[in-house]
Amino acid sequence: MVRELAEESGIESVSIIRKLGESWHIAELGNVPAGFEEQIQHAFHLCVEEPPANEVWEWDEKSGGDVVEHRFTFRWVSLEDAVGLLWPAQAMWVNVVRLSLVNR
Repeated sequence: MVRELAEESGIESVSIIRKLGESWHIAELGNVPAGFEEQIQHAFHLCVEEPPANEVWEWDEKSGGDVVEHRFTFRWVSLEDAVGLLWPAQAMWVNVVRLSLVNR
């Protein structure tokens, strides 16, 4: 999970606080490549030890090679704002994150 985060965001210095849970999701046909419709999504509470210098940043995901496969743009948002910005399958974890923060 930490390797995947580094590959897709450039964030390398993190520690896992705890796994929050997992959910099963079926994507709508046509929204993902064939064969990827069924997904298990894992949710973690992480501590970013060295956050990116900018509030917004771009990252080129190369899957371990030299060719850019995806360019991602990231930004930090508050938990309150995240509820309205995330897909429902992602937003459902916001209250669990709040509980994890209290019990850290």
